[in-house]
Amino acid sequence: MKVRFNLKSFDIDTTKKTIVDYQGNELVTATLESILSLISNKYLYNEFESVEIHHTRFANITNNYRHYLNFLRDKNVILIDESYKKGVHSKSYLFTDYFKEYGTVKLFKIDQGKEVEKNDNSIIIDNIVKKRLEQDYHEVNVKTAPIEKEVRFVKDDQPITNFRKYLMNEYGLYQLRNGTRKITYQSGRLYTPFVQLSKEIRRDYLYFDSQLTSLDIKRSFPLWLAVWLIDKGIQLDYDTKCFLSSVVSGNIYYDLISKFNNNKNLYNNTEFDKPFITKDQVKKLFSNWLNGNPNLNNLPNLIMKTYYPLIFDFIKHFKNGFKDRMYYELVKLESNFIFNTVCKRLYMEIPGIQLLTCHDEIYFEERFYEQVLQIWNEELENVYHKIPVEIELEDDVDINELESLGIYLE
Repeated sequence: MKVRFNLKSFDIDTTKKTIVDYQGNELVTATLESILSLISNKYLYNEFESVEIHHTRFANITNNYRHYLNFLRDKNVILIDESYKKGVHSKSYLFTDYFKEYGTVKLFKIDQGKEVEKNDNSIIIDNIVKKRLEQDYHEVNVKTAPIEKEVRFVKDDQPITNFRKYLMNEYGLYQLRNGTRKITYQSGRLYTPFVQLSKEIRRDYLYFDSQLTSLDIKRSFPLWLAVWLIDKGIQLDYDTKCFLSSVVSGNIYYDLISKFNNNKNLYNNTEFDKPFITKDQVKKLFSNWLNGNPNLNNLPNLIMKTYYPLIFDFIKHFKNGFKDRMYYELVKLESNFIFNTVCKRLYMEIPGIQLLTCHDEIYFEERFYEQVLQIWNEELENVYHKIPVEIELEDDVDINELESLGIYLE
């Protein structure tokens, strides 16, 4: 993928074939855009705001790449972290807050030769449902309105935008508008450009005959984990029942917030290092445990082993060294519910309905909301009925209790 930006706000005229930098070097604008596109591609799929790029990647574009990078730095487009270590890690590059606020996408170009489809057979969808979903996806309409960037927070009276989300939304809408509507079945899930869009963009920019709305599974992975544990016949000891009760009550993440915050000091040295763990952070920590290495000495493993020891050991034994194994198991349950239960019933019982899916969500026209909600709630209730609830939730465990359980920190 190549991306081109509108750079007029940065006093860069890309309509000219060449421009001159502050040192008198003549720069080719097409090359400058390729340099910026390389940084954007790395940034788009990177977890962090800064991206490490080896100098050979730039050298493949031009031998004079340093002139181009310095020019982008001087124009307040990028920042360059010079504290690299040769042979250890490369220089890092990040966009300035000013660029995030004012930089906008001009166009995308997709390199078809590098778009590799990774279809697999790990997801089995009813043939009628599959055909209807693919048909609906190809028929959905896309609005042409420009995307408004989301402000993440304000720093020194300067709005800091969520630039990665903006780029991802622009890229997804570009693919949908230009007919690049690929459908990939991978790792038990259905992937399309629609999936990579943010929830607000899906609702506001896509439509059939009328506006879309959606329903999703709340606390999806804890729910499917509970169902999976019951299906596998786990022993229902007190701690396991506590976990199941917390899932059914809808309080699982709030209960984990309490547990993580009460014990976070175990892996920090000062009060400054111990910020309050939020719901979003707890969801990530739970996912880190569920899809991570159970042998690591980290906070997620410690919390789950302390409060839910039987579940911890049960899943550790099931993973058998393959840390992603639980992810695929739970995705399989989730996908089967969405496609073969909910979508199948909606197509059968609601004439004229069209559906789009995003993992644990379904999207449909607002005029069908009441009909869909009734079926959705009925099927989700059937799932919850598989989980037994018998007891009140337990109290928290302190550090002394950890040691009494034979759990010590290195």
